[in-house]
Amino acid sequence: MDNKVLIAVVVVAIVAIAAVAAIVLSNNGNSGGNSQYDDFNVEVTRNLVFGNANNDNYLNQDDLKMIQDIVDKKIVWDNVKSPLADTNADGIVDADDVTLLKKILNGEKCTVHYINWYKDKASVLYPVDGPITVDYSTAYDMFVILGCLDKVVGTRDSQALIDNYNERLYPGLKSHCVCISNDANVMDAEKIYATGSKLVLGDPYDATDELTAALKKMDSSINVMQLPVNRVMNNIDYTHTIITLGVLMNRQSYTTEYVKYVQEVEQQIKKSVTESGAATKSLIIAYNPTSPNSISLDCLSTFVMQYTDVMNPLKLPFEMAVDRVARERGGMYIGLEMAKIMEIDPDVIIIDTYNLAGASITEEEYHKIVKEKVEYFKETRAYKQNHVITIAFEVLGGTAGMACLPMIGTFVWGDEIFNEKESWDYINDYYRNFTNMGKDVDMSKVIGYAPEVWGATI
Repeated sequence: MDNKVLIAVVVVAIVAIAAVAAIVLSNNGNSGGNSQYDDFNVEVTRNLVFGNANNDNYLNQDDLKMIQDIVDKKIVWDNVKSPLADTNADGIVDADDVTLLKKILNGEKCTVHYINWYKDKASVLYPVDGPITVDYSTAYDMFVILGCLDKVVGTRDSQALIDNYNERLYPGLKSHCVCISNDANVMDAEKIYATGSKLVLGDPYDATDELTAALKKMDSSINVMQLPVNRVMNNIDYTHTIITLGVLMNRQSYTTEYVKYVQEVEQQIKKSVTESGAATKSLIIAYNPTSPNSISLDCLSTFVMQYTDVMNPLKLPFEMAVDRVARERGGMYIGLEMAKIMEIDPDVIIIDTYNLAGASITEEEYHKIVKEKVEYFKETRAYKQNHVITIAFEVLGGTAGMACLPMIGTFVWGDEIFNEKESWDYINDYYRNFTNMGKDVDMSKVIGYAPEVWGATI
């Protein structure tokens, strides 16, 4: 999980962040403006594996039939609408693509291509397997969904965070997962190699070409994949990563129900918003505020990379209240004093708490910590209208974020638009079916994992 330190000197910090991002984008392929696949609509499909001819969320016999029909000239290949039909990514669709897709569907060893977070073609040795190294804890949830948490052996999380892993969510993880970061707090190639990892999944600051080259020198069979965990890159997010990994790891059977769940939540949100005509609300996302003198805000930026805790809420009718400020200054998060926030005075404030989900504290202790963060915003319109919402960053910015959106909608637009019972059902369905919390868990009774609302009359 990113420990986004509150910004004391705003200008210096933002210049540094912008400089790092510029280096990252220049060192790791295209920034989204020069790729052959820039125009490929990743909102149509979350399965980014070449061979996905029909642009759905699976790789199966339907794709094989479509590719064979193209080869037999029964249909004409549209390389703009269906670029992934070119299974071997050589620019043409022919019998070789049919042969390769048959190998993939049979689970045979081969080289497979996918679209990465820069919307470039990337290649991996298939089937992708563990042991696995990741950067942040949000990646663990992905491998729970994929049914292979036991393969995660390395993380950039500190030893203190490893020791505090939630055993209920991640049973046994702390016993086989070690810290692989170096003194600069980035992934260390030698430490990764020592874990025996075959798959490395990082974010743009970690999964660099330099890291890939260093690991390939040590072991050519190591796959370093540029797919996002808690970022959104060129509109590619964690849902694309899970579904794409499901194909690349030959674990589509684990993602079938997840695909249905994600689609159902998104459709329900669209239905609720469309039928109600819910008015758009202005929003700021305050990251773990600890002082009224410099509150760190997550926001939109001019980068191709965004934090998921920003992009998840934007599936609801929100507009970022400090979008203009962010774009002028650059960066994905900025520091503002409370006086500036009062001047902006948004309709809704979401407070991201950090490292509280699953913390070993009582409910009373948890709410004491959260209430202290809420107190900074008591004079805002959002607080006076009961529209201050608290939620853990690792929840809103991770795979559970979408599950919480209907409940956030209930808090902001009311039960008549987003039904509260249905909203709790979505949260419980996620935790019961896609985590290790248990089939009978009631998340309304588990602190730290569901959004809570605060305000003057609550």
